[in-house]
Amino acid sequence: MADFDRATAAEVNRPPQYVSYAHGPHLSTAVLAGKAGWPEYETVRLSASGQARWNQVFLALAAAVLAARDHDVELAERSVVEFHERAEPFPLAYHLGLRLLGEVAVDWGEPVRWLRTAEAYFTTRAPLVAEACRELLNNKG
Repeated sequence: MADFDRATAAEVNRPPQYVSYAHGPHLSTAVLAGKAGWPEYETVRLSASGQARWNQVFLALAAAVLAARDHDVELAERSVVEFHERAEPFPLAYHLGLRLLGEVAVDWGEPVRWLRTAEAYFTTRAPLVAEACRELLNNKG
């Protein structure tokens, strides 16, 4: 979170059309930490950076979490569908998103399937992330 805070702060004086690839991940991290909500989501969504597909992956992830917190399961599920579509060309972002969604989804979505998919992807690529997926699966099982 601190690294994203520094990266986005360093871009404050850039022209509004400057496209940053840090704003989407920063937003989703802040939402997951409970430090950002719909106003911050809208700011990123409406920015030039918010138009980049990479950032849209994380916008969809953030929207799913925010909607679930608002108990709007329909919007959360639509946002997950958008996440799947936007993340298709980015396997790392896709599987990281599944891992994060799997952690926060309690009474909506498919957290067990998401965590299993992420765990399989990260087993050889990032063993610590795979281990975190297994721990979450043990808690959900």
